Amino acid sequence: MFGKKKETNCPICGQELKTGIFGDAVKVADGFICGACASKLRNDFPVKEGISYSYQGAKRIDNNDPLTGFTIKYIKERMEDMG
Repeated sequence: MFGKKKETNCPICGQELKTGIFGDAVKVADGFICGACASKLRNDFPVKEGISYSYQGAKRIDNNDPLTGFTIKYIKERMEDMG
């Protein structure tokens, strides 16, 4: 339960992933990528935020992160296209 976690690396750049509360890893469709790779993609795919209303009329802030639907294979292709 409190054993040492296995260290994983970003499948895109190979940098060590920092997961958990204070980590910067970003969840994608089939794994995690590091914050540095995610920030490179954020210029082309920003997070969209908006306000929605519930049935009772209460306001709620929704965010739509496009990276959560991307696969690692797709992200690698996009990173190669970006240079």
